[in-house]
Amino acid sequence: MSSVVNNNDVTPGCIYRIYLQNFVTYKEVELYPGTSLNLIIGPNGTGKSTFLNAIILGLCGKTSIIGRAEKVSDYIRTNCETATIELELYQEKGKNNVIIKRTINLQDVSTWSIDNVAVSEKQVQKLIEKFNIQVDNLCQLLPQDKVHDFSDLNPKELLKSTLSAVKGEDSVKKLDKLIETSLEQENLKKSVNQTVTQLSNLKSDNERLRAKVEVMRKRNEFEDKIQICERKKMWLESKELKEQVSHHESENKNAIAALKRCENKLKPIQNSLENDKRSITVMEQQKLATVREIENLKELIKKTIETLQSKEHVIRDAQLLYQENIERQNNKEHELSEAKAKLEMLINNKQTLESRMGMESDLQAELQQLKQSIGKTTATYDIAKKKKQQIEYELLHTIESQIKSCTKRLNTLRDVNNERLRTLERYHKDTFKAVEWLRENGHLFKHPVYEPMMLLINFTEPKYARYLEATVPMRDLVAFTFECKDDMNRFLLATRRELGLRAVNAVCSRAAPPPAPRAPPPAHLGFRCYLAEALRAPPALLRYLCAGYGLQRIPVGDRHTYEHADRVPPHITCFFTENHKFTVRTSAYSREVSSSTFELRPARLLANTLDVDQINALEAELVKLEKLKKEKESQLSNVQSQLTTLEAQEKEINTAKIDIDNVIGKMVNLSALIRLQERKTNDIANERAVNTDHERALCKAKQKEAVLKQCRLHDELQKIFKKLHQTVLKRKLITIRLEKTRGNINEYKSKLRKSEGELTENKELVESKEREIKQLNLKMNEILTKLKSICNNKLPNDRDFPYTEQFKALPSTLSQLQEHRSELETRMNAINPGDAQAIKEYEAKERQIAKLENLETNLNNQIIKLQNKINQLKRQWLTDVEELINNININFREMFRRVDCAGEVKLEKGEKEDDFSAYGIGIWVKFREREEMMQLSRHTQSGGERALTTALYLLALQSLVAVPFRCVDEINQGMDTVNERKMIQLLVRETTDLQNSQYFMLTPKLLPNLEYNEHIMVHTIMNGKEIMNYKDWNYSSFLKKARSYRLPSK
Repeated sequence: MSSVVNNNDVTPGCIYRIYLQNFVTYKEVELYPGTSLNLIIGPNGTGKSTFLNAIILGLCGKTSIIGRAEKVSDYIRTNCETATIELELYQEKGKNNVIIKRTINLQDVSTWSIDNVAVSEKQVQKLIEKFNIQVDNLCQLLPQDKVHDFSDLNPKELLKSTLSAVKGEDSVKKLDKLIETSLEQENLKKSVNQTVTQLSNLKSDNERLRAKVEVMRKRNEFEDKIQICERKKMWLESKELKEQVSHHESENKNAIAALKRCENKLKPIQNSLENDKRSITVMEQQKLATVREIENLKELIKKTIETLQSKEHVIRDAQLLYQENIERQNNKEHELSEAKAKLEMLINNKQTLESRMGMESDLQAELQQLKQSIGKTTATYDIAKKKKQQIEYELLHTIESQIKSCTKRLNTLRDVNNERLRTLERYHKDTFKAVEWLRENGHLFKHPVYEPMMLLINFTEPKYARYLEATVPMRDLVAFTFECKDDMNRFLLATRRELGLRAVNAVCSRAAPPPAPRAPPPAHLGFRCYLAEALRAPPALLRYLCAGYGLQRIPVGDRHTYEHADRVPPHITCFFTENHKFTVRTSAYSREVSSSTFELRPARLLANTLDVDQINALEAELVKLEKLKKEKESQLSNVQSQLTTLEAQEKEINTAKIDIDNVIGKMVNLSALIRLQERKTNDIANERAVNTDHERALCKAKQKEAVLKQCRLHDELQKIFKKLHQTVLKRKLITIRLEKTRGNINEYKSKLRKSEGELTENKELVESKEREIKQLNLKMNEILTKLKSICNNKLPNDRDFPYTEQFKALPSTLSQLQEHRSELETRMNAINPGDAQAIKEYEAKERQIAKLENLETNLNNQIIKLQNKINQLKRQWLTDVEELINNININFREMFRRVDCAGEVKLEKGEKEDDFSAYGIGIWVKFREREEMMQLSRHTQSGGERALTTALYLLALQSLVAVPFRCVDEINQGMDTVNERKMIQLLVRETTDLQNSQYFMLTPKLLPNLEYNEHIMVHTIMNGKEIMNYKDWNYSSFLKKARSYRLPSK
């Protein structure tokens, strides 16, 4: 913030200090102007105008105001990167001065600050507006390059510049508002005149049409009544359809209830079937476990019996030993020889057995291997058994289920013809009856006969159905096609005359390939194919449709086509987008091209389209599933073969095992007999005399021990047999349960098939009912929508329905309504139709007349409002402006009188006083005694005269404008010395004697012997490459020398 305070009541906004750095020619300079007239003098090119430029740019002015360089960076001193402008302005009395600083860089970016605080340019502009500084107004700042522009201002521009300088922008805005309002009023007056003329012409025309219109109105009344009948007919038809819908909905509810009962009945069967299948798996595992347990028990029984037999041998051997001991005692030598012979025989038997069967250790090893083989075979058997069960489950539950589902879906898709036949029966009963007759009497015709096209046509995709229905009318879609005309005539004779089927249609077309498209459709516009390429039908039908409707020339596109429809080539006169049909027609007379577009409706006759792609996909899936089924059945066969092989292997191994067990048993017995015989032989040879009592007691003890062991073994064997019996019973029970469960499964499957059949029938019945309900609703909604669209978007059951009374007066049944309508049509036809266009023209003109009368009234009201507005604005503005220009004129005339010339300032208003766009300020001057007063212009006065006029006009504003300062740059250029002296003397008097606003006058020279006073401050520009810094100058020395120069002259 500045330390300088405004204590001398200086006008706020006056410049206290100008500081420049690296700006244009100055490296650094500082100027302290006076509060009155400041004369800045110096040779050309020294930088006088630089201060004016700095004031303009430093106070948010544009470079266009200066009229030199276009960019602010052009004002930066050469070889410098930034320039600084600092202006210090006075504020209100008692306040510190404010410092505005602008820094410019080479990128044309400026930074602003107020009292060294960074601010935006808008904040600086607000401060400047507060001081009423207008740097863009030539009446306040007149740069050197704009001096001549001031004299070139036309009266209108001069008026706006003067108002802006003296009265502010508010006065200019009022003038602009007056101009705008008066122009608007003139335009409204022209519109009123045009409207009145047009009204007169229209009324004359309608008088001529009135007689024709009266006749036409009577006929139109009957037409309106017929239309009301048609509307009520639509309402009655919709009510009948609604009743049909209610009836079908009731039937559909019963069908849905039956469907739910079937579903509820089906679910327990499915659950029972699944439970039994799981039970079979469990029981088969249990059966397998019992089989293994039986085998183990049999093995244990066998071993126990073998142990019993060994104990029997012990008893027998003990008895034999005892007897042998007694006999041996009796015949020791004979016995010894027999014992040796028997031992030798036993050894020979064992050796023979070993030579034939192998050693016992080898047989034991082989037996162990067989047991391992049995374990592996059993494990493999179990794995194969599980695999078999898994494959059977996959076949039954997955593959066969999918095959059934696929087959059912295929049958549903292939049932399109039946569905279309039902559609044909609903929409065209005569044709339906003709189809039934043809199927029974097809042998009567020589050549192929094709049923209605709608039954034979299919599409690559279902969406193409509605495109064909939008192209081919119903009469051809339900038409029979013949390759021979005689056959066609025979058919029509039989159906129309004999059967009374009047609505049957037939066409003739030979069976030949249809014409191919000339070129593929433009794919870049979204076209996919021609409509003919999307159809699948017999050649005779395709040929007829292509010949009659040009399907091979109608391309089908998508949304992209719709968005670029205007780019479709002109040779394509009909095409489809995703939801619209476009038709282009060329007039045969005028050759003008017109196009129409309408939105496509859903298909009706061809709605049930054979989906070839989906059928192909399902057939491929079915083939795949059948192949998979065969693979699974092959795997099942392989697993079964593996199980059979494993069972045979297991049986073979068990047989070998039993044989080896028998051989080992024989070897063990022989070894025991050999050991016994050896011991016996040794005993005989070494025995002493036998103690008969001792031997008897020993024999009895051995036999008793063996018998006790046999008793224990018999108990164990009895338990094993009991367990074996229980296990066998358990196996039989499981087998019985398995057979019963399998029987249940077959029974459940039978019930399931039956229930599924019932479910399918009920589903089809529900779907059929829903389709019928949907179609009836669709037809009913179409009728109601159409009725609503022609009844002000209302229906008869709405409160504000527009035809309630008319509907009440009409019959309530369709037959009576039709009779009433026929009567109305008869009465209407009795009236001469006349010119239907006349009434339309009359009514249109009546509406236009009413509209124009309202328009005329509105326009006149607007003109009155605008006139009131103009008068109000004019009272507010014109008085002040006339007073202002009168004061300017007084000052201007006085100043011209002082320079011995004449001048006058006038407010020019043009021919019309309210034509404010013609308002301007005219400056009239006379520089010579014998001349007439002439308006100032560059073509009438010289450059010096214009400069003097400009300067005096600006001086005339001095006492009227509350601006803090004014600047003019070399305004005296081109003046003669007399006028220049007079002008400067006036300038001195106006700016110093009356203490008006601060004034800057820039001039390269001053005339000698001019009058000055203490309020004038002269600033001499001393600038050049070799000049020292301004801070180093000794002003006191300069002033002292100047005074010494002046003293001798006095």
